[in-house]
Amino acid sequence: MISSVTFEKTTYNVLPHKFEAGTPHIAGGIGLGAAIDFVNSIGLENIARHEQSLLAHGTRLLDAIPRVRIVGTARDKGGVISFVVENPSLAPLDVGTRLDADGIAVRTGHHCCQPVMDRLMISATARASFAIYNTQQEIEVLAESLKTILETDANRMTQRRATATDAGVAQKLNSDQIQFPAASAMSPQIAADELIETFEFLGDWEQRHQYLIDEGDKLPPMLPEMKVEAHRVRGCMSTVHLVTRKRPGTTGTMEFLADSDAAIVRGLISILQRVYSGQTAVAILAFDIEGLLKRLGLDQQLSMGRRNGLSSMIERIRTEATSLNAQKGK
Repeated sequence: MISSVTFEKTTYNVLPHKFEAGTPHIAGGIGLGAAIDFVNSIGLENIARHEQSLLAHGTRLLDAIPRVRIVGTARDKGGVISFVVENPSLAPLDVGTRLDADGIAVRTGHHCCQPVMDRLMISATARASFAIYNTQQEIEVLAESLKTILETDANRMTQRRATATDAGVAQKLNSDQIQFPAASAMSPQIAADELIETFEFLGDWEQRHQYLIDEGDKLPPMLPEMKVEAHRVRGCMSTVHLVTRKRPGTTGTMEFLADSDAAIVRGLISILQRVYSGQTAVAILAFDIEGLLKRLGLDQQLSMGRRNGLSSMIERIRTEATSLNAQKGK
């Protein structure tokens, strides 16, 4: 791998030797040979025919499910189906998480091709991939599970709308008539300590994840008129809107409303509201939010995309708090 090593510098060998350090991947080579033999025993034409049959069957089933829109319908496409849930939308991450609970593996996100997502004017998709080892019955299980997920989601959305109606939310952008969350505790640290205690009681991540989902469903409703481009938080894989205001009758207290099309993100919003909303700008800027996220285990359990989105929300809140604090000093 190297030509020489001294205290001053290391000189690496020429290609390909500098990438050949250690024991060769013998097991991988043997496994690759076995895989090639397996594929040859079936035949590439037979494999392609099987995958196309699965693709046709899956396309028929998913295309018939209300709210599901297949993204990508090229004539000679490979054995994959990318799709989104719309009207109302359900974040691909939520779809994938719930399918996973049913033992169905799909990939979600922007699939490392954000320019394509921008071209299609979507942030992400869920993607089912078919191969020689899949069956038509498995695709039927996927379709039935997806139907159940959407039915459950429709019921949840109905309950959220009913809650908003019962709360008597005014359908206008009059800040005095919109319910912004008040402070949940005397300080961000006290609110954080309560959250830490709750998470420690819940134990494993599965319980904590469900807690976040449940808390997200309790978010104060955000009016459609607020969900405009100016209030959108960039950097999030899901769609997030966030509105802040100075609490009426105060000089430096900030409140905020936010919403997302992703259940887990709404749960993260609920945490930020518990800690930040109704607190002074000075307290918001002084609070160690990264330390809290670490104590809650969110720095380890969230995907990179979700962590980036959470960071974007925190940055927006801190920016607004900085602006409010500057106004206070004038």
